[in-house]
Amino acid sequence: MTPRSRTTFTFFVLATALMLSGCGVQPPRPKPPVEWLPAVEHSAWAVGDSQAANAGDPRRGPGWGERLGLADGASALHGAGWSGPGPHSPDSIADRILKVARTEQADTIVVMAGVNDLWTKPADSLRGTIASTDLLARGFGADVFFVTVPPLPIASPLKRAEAERRRLNDSLLADFPGRAIDCEANLVDGAGHLRSEFAMASDDLHLNNAGEQALADCIAASPLLEGRLPGLRPVQTNR
Repeated sequence: MTPRSRTTFTFFVLATALMLSGCGVQPPRPKPPVEWLPAVEHSAWAVGDSQAANAGDPRRGPGWGERLGLADGASALHGAGWSGPGPHSPDSIADRILKVARTEQADTIVVMAGVNDLWTKPADSLRGTIASTDLLARGFGADVFFVTVPPLPIASPLKRAEAERRRLNDSLLADFPGRAIDCEANLVDGAGHLRSEFAMASDDLHLNNAGEQALADCIAASPLLEGRLPGLRPVQTNR
């Protein structure tokens, strides 16, 4: 390369470098390391009527679902049943299960419901609705587990439907083997009534604080839910 051509080449390199720096062109930066998104958290919900919803009564304390660390899918379902809604929400029990399965993408739903239906309907009339709801929820990726309806206190006005309550529980155990949790023995007295120490009153079908804890303990002890409950919350039991 002649001195003239060497000078021309050097000038060209310097001019190019100045032009690039003036345009803000920077050398390529190293790529940051790949960041993996966290795994989807376990999504477990409780659904039910007023026997699952926390009414804010200190004699009841947190509902069984809250004690188990389950998300609240029973809000405003007081008075609701499988066959229709209650006075506080347009959802029936079936509607709410499907909303939780579809919208919240729950993978586990624990349900205790049906006592409100028994005021006017025979237990056998609910089986089709329960089965179809379960099938649809499973199509959304949710496994539904059914807890039997607790025994009734001795003076409950619904005692006339005691045979239907037993029939409903029997159908749950028969229709959903491996997904129905029977807590009857944990709550019943020798005469077939809700044990008095678990009742809000002799004519009130709702569980008191001790009863809610006994029910939560029964559900937690079921091997059917092993690895599915996010956490237990023991609560001081008193009436």
